[in-house]
Amino acid sequence: KILPSPTFVAEQVDAARMLRTNRDLQRYAELRVELDALSRDYILAAFTHLGFAPGPDAVFTLDEITAHLGIQERYRRLTVRLLDMLMVDGILQHTGDLQWSVCDVPAGASADSLNAEVTRLLRAYPEFEAELVLLGACGFALGDVLAGRADPLELLFPGGDLARAEKLYTQSPVAKVYNGLVQDALDQLVQALPAGRPLRVLEIGAGTGG
Repeated sequence: KILPSPTFVAEQVDAARMLRTNRDLQRYAELRVELDALSRDYILAAFTHLGFAPGPDAVFTLDEITAHLGIQERYRRLTVRLLDMLMVDGILQHTGDLQWSVCDVPAGASADSLNAEVTRLLRAYPEFEAELVLLGACGFALGDVLAGRADPLELLFPGGDLARAEKLYTQSPVAKVYNGLVQDALDQLVQALPAGRPLRVLEIGAGTGG
């Protein structure tokens, strides 16, 4: 056995302490609460844009809501995830297999109020600009994506420009923390190799947008 165990590597780079005490991760944990609420509002706005206007205690199935809102077949799994997110916030509840009922009908947020919230969060958490800009762009167009009227890859890479995604991958404080841990782990692996022994890395699932 040439390479050390993952447990040994984690101990050497002190990953647990880093993840527990890093200030940027603590700030992101605070922001996550805001991001969850903003994501919920984007989902509600997207569904409302597509014609979702259920009354209290309304019951619907996945087939019914996708047909009614004109959601494309390829986004059925995503729609289930979006509905489950609304369930976590107490807006919906499961009443059967791929069936939900309405518990609460909050007023949908307007585009102006959603943009204002993104602006507020950018002021409060400027270091997470990459996450907030990407969420704003994708959230604003969510309804059109579900209906097949917008290309999701164009939201990530507008006009083929990689800058938006690259900023998230390389400049986000969270990405820097985890990229640093990966670098430290690789350093430990390289140090454990016999002199002159190459290290071959197989990267699986490395594509973007697939």
